[in-house]
Amino acid sequence: MNAEEFTLKYNRLMLTTPRLALNNTKSINSEYCTWSINNKNCYMCYAADHNEDCMWSRWLYFSKDCTDCSFTHKSILCYDCVDIVSCYNCNHCQDCDNSVDCEFCCDCVGCNNCIGCAGLRRQEFCIFNKKYSQAEYFEKKAQFHQVLKSNPQAVYQAVINVQSNTPRKAIHLFKSENCTGDYIYNSQNCHDCYDINDSQDCGYLYEAVDQIRDCYDIFALEQAELCYEGVSNWGYNMNFCVFCWFSSDMEYCDMCQSCKNCFGCISLKNKKYCILNKQYTKEEYEQITKEIKDDMRAKNLYGKWFPQSPYKIEDTLAID
Repeated sequence: MNAEEFTLKYNRLMLTTPRLALNNTKSINSEYCTWSINNKNCYMCYAADHNEDCMWSRWLYFSKDCTDCSFTHKSILCYDCVDIVSCYNCNHCQDCDNSVDCEFCCDCVGCNNCIGCAGLRRQEFCIFNKKYSQAEYFEKKAQFHQVLKSNPQAVYQAVINVQSNTPRKAIHLFKSENCTGDYIYNSQNCHDCYDINDSQDCGYLYEAVDQIRDCYDIFALEQAELCYEGVSNWGYNMNFCVFCWFSSDMEYCDMCQSCKNCFGCISLKNKKYCILNKQYTKEEYEQITKEIKDDMRAKNLYGKWFPQSPYKIEDTLAID
């Protein structure tokens, strides 16, 4: 099989193969989630894994009882938060880490019982960056909530004023070495990466979490190694794959789960040695894939996205 024949059959397969409406795996009572794995009692969560009793959130990991949160990790009882890690009972917070009982805070680390603060480290009983005694704090906290109910715009303006007059970090790197990008946690030797956790020797990643090794140029991945050019990968040695989870040694595959050694396949489960969704022996698979790859290399097609999408542009979001 040459490259042209493979392209023709692959395009036909893309247009005729049914797709899942929701990509939701290993979850309990979480029917209305997608791009999600290992959730329990979650509702309307997107790109969210290993959570319990959460709803209306995106890129939420290892969290419980959180609502309306994005880019939130290992947090409990949080509402309307963005880019927080290991927080408890925090509301309307952004860029906070290891904080408890905070509201309307920004860039606070290791803080407890703070309201409307910005840029604080290991502080407690502060309101708008001003320190109070414990008794004074709770008295003023009650007053704060009264004003919040009667004149919320005044509270929002006060919060904005504190944040505007507090220096901000240029980038957010935590426990990381030799990395470039932003929002990088517990990683090493990663360049031009954004919103990644526990990654090593990677480049050009966006939204990667939990044991990522030697991956390059991918959007959304978890527990992945030796993956290149893809979207939403979970597994080992997968190239040019989209929505392929718990799989290994895959190329040009789309929405395949728990598969191994597949080439140009779509919507398969628990399969191996398949080409264009057709089953082969190991020997046949290796011979045919070698023929296709050799022809692709000769025509300078291998090592890049291939083939082009067969979908009409008016049927996609590309025109928006």
